[in-house]
Amino acid sequence: MSDGRLRLHLVPVRARPTGCSEVLETLKEVHEGAVRCSTRDDDAFRLWFPHGARNRRQHGSRISCAGEAPRLNQPALVLVLSMITSGILAEAQSSRPSAGDVVRRTVANELTAANAPGHYMYRMRVQKARETQLKEIVETKDWLIGRLIQVNGKPLTPKQERKDEERVARLLDDESLRRQERKDQQENERQVRDFLRALPDAFLYQYVDPEPGKTPSTMERLSFEPNPQFHASSRRLEALQGMRGTMLIDTSTERLVRLQGELFRGIDFGWGILAHLDPGGRLLLEQRDVGSGRWATATLALHFTGKLLRFKTLKIDTTIETSDFRRMRDDLTLVEGLELLRNRNEMTK
Repeated sequence: MSDGRLRLHLVPVRARPTGCSEVLETLKEVHEGAVRCSTRDDDAFRLWFPHGARNRRQHGSRISCAGEAPRLNQPALVLVLSMITSGILAEAQSSRPSAGDVVRRTVANELTAANAPGHYMYRMRVQKARETQLKEIVETKDWLIGRLIQVNGKPLTPKQERKDEERVARLLDDESLRRQERKDQQENERQVRDFLRALPDAFLYQYVDPEPGKTPSTMERLSFEPNPQFHASSRRLEALQGMRGTMLIDTSTERLVRLQGELFRGIDFGWGILAHLDPGGRLLLEQRDVGSGRWATATLALHFTGKLLRFKTLKIDTTIETSDFRRMRDDLTLVEGLELLRNRNEMTK
């Protein structure tokens, strides 16, 4: 074109935020001379600077220009920079899934993974206000079974060991006790599933900056606030309506790594007649890969205070930590699992 006008045509192609600095650096040299641009088939562009400026190629967006300009003044340079960077950033942002969609996909994957096969033996440390217990847990094809091995960091006394042995013997001999134990375990599993299913709708999510040196590149850090449109399906889930916090998700595996929540206001159950939770309560849930693609709860910490039936003081101060995971046979029976626990208990004495 011979009229001396500069024409730009932007075609976003796999725009990446990391390319912006290179584009800006390149365009700073535009005012040094005329610009000639040519598109290429490899989704790149090349800029030629007739006054000795260096050639550049940058993947991300294509620019085609026609005509020559003897010199770009400062306002024109600002306009060009604005056009280029806004196009690149807009394309990058539009290709990033919403924070809510990331949570929804992660929750769906968590629920699917909960039904994955595979049994493990591991240790569980349960810390409460006045006592800390260490248990050995084994998963069998029927249910979980555990043995107490330490109290407050010390081996069991003969009395404590005898009491735990009697408990296990009753479970083996009494089918009704086993059914009740299994029912309790299934109820706990159901509550966990209900909690997970509620997460996508219970909160409004936003991306937040990663913690320097603490957030790997494969993970996204999100903040969450209560969704005013959410209606809890049970009283237990009503506590979510007063909670806010952060969430860390491994986007490469779509697994929940950490959830930290805090009650920023009090929560009443049954108009405060049934129970009340005070503001300031805290929840921490951490998960990790324990091998063979199995993720397990590494830490669950619950710290809440409140009232039951308006008069009885409620205090929940419990931290559960798991460790030392070992893979077991998929067809491990209850009796075999118990024998493993007994042998392990003998070895720790």
